[in-house]
Amino acid sequence: MFEISGGTKSLSTVETIKAIQEEVDRHTTSDVTEEELKTAKDTALNSLVFAYDTRAKTLGRLLTYQYYGYPTDFIQQYQKALEAVTRADVLRVAKEHLNPAAFTIVAVGNPDDFGRPLDTLGNPVTTIDLTIPLEAPEPAKGDTAASKRASSFWRARSRPSEAPAHWRR
Repeated sequence: MFEISGGTKSLSTVETIKAIQEEVDRHTTSDVTEEELKTAKDTALNSLVFAYDTRAKTLGRLLTYQYYGYPTDFIQQYQKALEAVTRADVLRVAKEHLNPAAFTIVAVGNPDDFGRPLDTLGNPVTTIDLTIPLEAPEPAKGDTAASKRASSFWRARSRPSEAPAHWRR
């Protein structure tokens, strides 16, 4: 699984998705720059410091590596492999594993606020309504405790001034 995530204001949602698509396309059609490669390598190598900054993390990692049968010098091999990555390697792997046409794009927000409709990106759009209803659902029969809790929740949701004090913080 491969994930790209980002955040933006609603008005620029379509432009942000388009910029991400263009960046992925660039990585699958041309070499990254030397600076991009250096930054990526440095980031990956430097992050290893935080994977071993406590005894508990070190022990946890070592146990995990042993459990899954990694060699005892796995981290040293990993560091050497990272250092050896070339621009051509990045392009080859991007071509092999990234298929932008098969990406599933999830945009969360009010579509009316997106500036432009999502279908202007050229992909099919499936809308999922995640609206929380303001009316109280019918409680299950015989469950008076759940019924009271649900009733309090929905009353508080529709009339916040009537919510219990600890809900209004």
